[in-house]
Amino acid sequence: MKKKGFTLVELLAVIAILAILVVIVLPNVMYLFNKAKKESFETETKEVYKLAQQQWMSESMFTTEDKHYARTSSGECINSLDMTGRNEFEYYIKIDKSGNIIKLYTYDGTYQYVYSGTGLKIEDIQDAIQISKMDPIRRVKITCNSGKMESPVPVNNNYYLMAGNSNQGTSNFLRTTIKKNAIEKITFTDSIDGHSPNGTDCWDVSKGNNGSVLAWATDSDGNNRYELTIGANGDVFAYSGKNLFYYLTNLTSFEGMEHFDTSQVTNMSSMFEGCGKLTTIDLSNFNTSKVTDMSSMFAGYYELYYQAGGGDVGYVHVRGLLTNLDLGSFDTSNVTKMTRMFYNQSKLSDINLTSFDTSRVTSMSEMFTGCLNLVTLDLSSFDTSNVQYMGSMFTIPTGHSECGGICGFSFPDETFYTNTGGGLSDSHPNMKLKTIYASNKFVATSANGGSMFKYCTSLVGGTGTVYDPDNVGVTYAHVDGGASNPGYFTLKQ
Repeated sequence: MKKKGFTLVELLAVIAILAILVVIVLPNVMYLFNKAKKESFETETKEVYKLAQQQWMSESMFTTEDKHYARTSSGECINSLDMTGRNEFEYYIKIDKSGNIIKLYTYDGTYQYVYSGTGLKIEDIQDAIQISKMDPIRRVKITCNSGKMESPVPVNNNYYLMAGNSNQGTSNFLRTTIKKNAIEKITFTDSIDGHSPNGTDCWDVSKGNNGSVLAWATDSDGNNRYELTIGANGDVFAYSGKNLFYYLTNLTSFEGMEHFDTSQVTNMSSMFEGCGKLTTIDLSNFNTSKVTDMSSMFAGYYELYYQAGGGDVGYVHVRGLLTNLDLGSFDTSNVTKMTRMFYNQSKLSDINLTSFDTSRVTSMSEMFTGCLNLVTLDLSSFDTSNVQYMGSMFTIPTGHSECGGICGFSFPDETFYTNTGGGLSDSHPNMKLKTIYASNKFVATSANGGSMFKYCTSLVGGTGTVYDPDNVGVTYAHVDGGASNPGYFTLKQ
């Protein structure tokens, strides 16, 4: 009997049915596969979380410092955890001295998880929006530098926040359409979900103009001053600090600074210069380990006014409303420039510089000029062996280049005074600085330090040397040795 095969039509029909089944079934199969892989990644991330906590608990009695646990895919590690059989699994965990996990990063080659905040709970990991399949270009990575593991950073710096500019208040801030002087608050956040650039109230402010860092604005109180939020999926990484917040003259506060990562920044010059209404700022999360330039970083705001009718006599109105500044967490070991760092912060009365390593600094000219309300200054950590310039380091401003030195200054709640080229009027304010603590590492013998202590009329050295208007230069910039070796500094015990 002759067997009958399938006709062409029947074969095509079967193929068509199979194709339909594949279209229907395959997405579900892939979904289940990816779901299983994602859940496996989440489980391993939780395992890292638990291992780090257990390790911290066993070590916490021996230290009061933050702890770091990390491993790169190439095997470099610090305080490594037992991840046997998972050689390609990268992780970075930072636990504060109270046992809170404040940074957690994991990566398995397909998925990555990034957390930065005040304290992560293990049950939040499964719902975290950061867990997703990542574009390799946008992936963050951890690196080992001289045996020290660094916090995760984006692989490509086009995914950083763009750099600032030196234009003053009437120019636009970054790539937004908001004027610098119309911003009253800046908040950093680790999510941009629900936001997309529209050129009206949301803008792309990434270095590469690729949508990875966004800024959006609100005016909640209707005062034509805007609250600006800057966000990314994960921490916002700064490309450069130079002029970043320069002359945001109506800015009163920052929030979410724990989501602002400065670990790759080398230049912070004029970063907060001209933020004349900023009274306080929390920089405890700032990473300054790579910074080389901090000149004018906190310099005050000024405006130039001329005499009515166009005369050549004018004055500069100075505004620096910071009252206290805690920089105790700053790593300044690579900084070479501190010129005008706190210039004209006339309200500053308390500043913590006890962690400052100044062994590489070459310029401190006008570093504290115009800090009228400082009474005590602790510079005991300062090593000035490489400093070449200390001119007017502790004095008051006596003129301004834009009005040819024929001008005066007025400070908030201070007497207005004038400078007519021949010196200040009798009504000018003096520095209130009375005590400067230092060590014998504060060496100024080879530095250019003209007028270093001019107008510091309240200054008294550790053994009683009082201010002498005929000795205001570097020759008195050392620990007071009494009548045989007078100086204006007090040795920190």
